Amino acid sequence: MDAGKSSGHANPVLGYVTFNHNKATAGPGGAIYNMASTGEAAPNISGAIFWADEATSAPVENYVLSLMVSSMEFTITPECQVGAVGCIDADPLLGPLRDNGGFAPTLKPEIGSPAIDNGNDINCPGIDERGIARPQGIRCDLGAVELKPNERKICYVDYFSLALPPTGTSWGSAYGYLNQALADTTCNEVWVAKATYTPPIPFNNTDRAISFLITQGGKAVYGGFVAGATARSQRDPVANPTILSGDIGTVGDNSDNSYHVVIIDATDAEANITNATVLDGFTITNGNANGAGGGQNFGGGLICNGQAGFS
Repeated sequence: MDAGKSSGHANPVLGYVTFNHNKATAGPGGAIYNMASTGEAAPNISGAIFWADEATSAPVENYVLSLMVSSMEFTITPECQVGAVGCIDADPLLGPLRDNGGFAPTLKPEIGSPAIDNGNDINCPGIDERGIARPQGIRCDLGAVELKPNERKICYVDYFSLALPPTGTSWGSAYGYLNQALADTTCNEVWVAKATYTPPIPFNNTDRAISFLITQGGKAVYGGFVAGATARSQRDPVANPTILSGDIGTVGDNSDNSYHVVIIDATDAEANITNATVLDGFTITNGNANGAGGGQNFGGGLICNGQAGFS
């Protein structure tokens, strides 16, 4: 609540903040309620995101009961003010509240969000909520989070890719091997087309210690795509099965399969393998952890490792 009762003045600046899933149960103003019937309660809003807030009456996001109307520019909201410069009424595609780095959980816009590069260069702060320098692109991102370059890029994987050489930057230039995308630190998100994938590069490498290796904190890997998809919402892991298999040797003979199909290893990234690291939409099969020791006799499907010295 922004209050300026008894002819008071409450005109704060709200810059590059994110309001999401707030609620008012007794009227308007689910995000902000500005109250000053005989005074001023009108924040100056710039670079903000207001989305998915709730109230029992309108306006939902920013209710003003004041002699002065709040100003708004370069903001995402379903309730753009008339004449507001740079106001966008479009879903900001916020991810869940989670550890994206920094001192506290954040709501990070996903790739393709209208928040990206739509800020005001004049009043953009020097850093975001995570301590990341602004801007990282041609202009500042709206809201509390500025996306780093690798958070703005998708890597594409398609078993049937014919690209020579592949760059992973589009379906037409997709990587043919998933481990190529996992090793590419320039992208935090990976889209994988339906197929069965094995870890070795090249395919005829039968070293049983080879696995799909995830060591990059914040790497989000999604299966269930048809090559050519343009939005994450288009994936369907049921209709488009995406299989990670440890069957690297003689097909159907598990004696020469990988000891572990997937390894998520935090020992290089320390605490950076957080809940922003995602493996979603895959079937993991045919790992055979039957080694003599050294960690090769457990975790046939997946090893999630946070122990230094493990091998």
